[in-house]
Amino acid sequence: YARNSYQLRCPLCRNEGRCNLLCADDVRAVIEEETTGNVAAFIAEPIQGVGGFVEAPYGYFERVKSILDETGVLLISDEVQTGFGRTGDHFWGIDAFDVEPDMIVMAKGLGNGLAIGAVVGRAEVVESVAPNLHLSTFGGNPISTAGALANINYVLDNDLQTNAHEVGTHLKDRLLKMAVDHPTIAEVRGRGLMLALELTGEGLVPDPAAANRFLEACRARGLLIGKGGLKANTIRISPPLVITREAADEAADIMEEALVEVEAGTRERVG
Repeated sequence: YARNSYQLRCPLCRNEGRCNLLCADDVRAVIEEETTGNVAAFIAEPIQGVGGFVEAPYGYFERVKSILDETGVLLISDEVQTGFGRTGDHFWGIDAFDVEPDMIVMAKGLGNGLAIGAVVGRAEVVESVAPNLHLSTFGGNPISTAGALANINYVLDNDLQTNAHEVGTHLKDRLLKMAVDHPTIAEVRGRGLMLALELTGEGLVPDPAAANRFLEACRARGLLIGKGGLKANTIRISPPLVITREAADEAADIMEEALVEVEAGTRERVG
């Protein structure tokens, strides 16, 4: 694994306000020092999913792609969570960067609950797979493929990417304002309808217990959200692409109530 572009905790840029992209140079170091040099591909999410919705800074993938091109390594963009307009500004998360991946893998946003995954890529890459070497027991399921096609048409016909951008921008603004009044929130990050709150204690120490209490406080009020990150202290917010501004406001109100409850409980424990 290469070092990820986690600016809040990066020892390379030390949270100086902007990324110096030294994390991207680590890809070259991994290829040269930890492999034989014969590497097939570099797989990355434009915004990490379970990893805590960590965004790659602008310029990261451009530098990584130049390193991969020099060393003959393919770039595979994992769009399982970022694809189909979820990030708002672009249909694919990788489109936020000035690079073209060699392959894209997708799943969740494709089937909208139906079991299906897909991979697309440059013709010379896909056609290099020899016949009879690729098989799947349940591949080509007609129900899943029909459902995926209907889902794609709905996303496009109803311009859900624009909705993700507009509602996501509004919701992120609410979260940023919330962070001003709640020191438990160390960072608000993400794009479109893929947003995160990182909860910490003093000195940016990860606070997974606070994250657990926050999730339960939200659930008790009727709001279901997720959790992730290396230390399990990141709240992951990824509502349906059809969410309305009114529903987003209701969710933000609930989250603020939950934060008040969590921080009050933290003070009681410390006291």
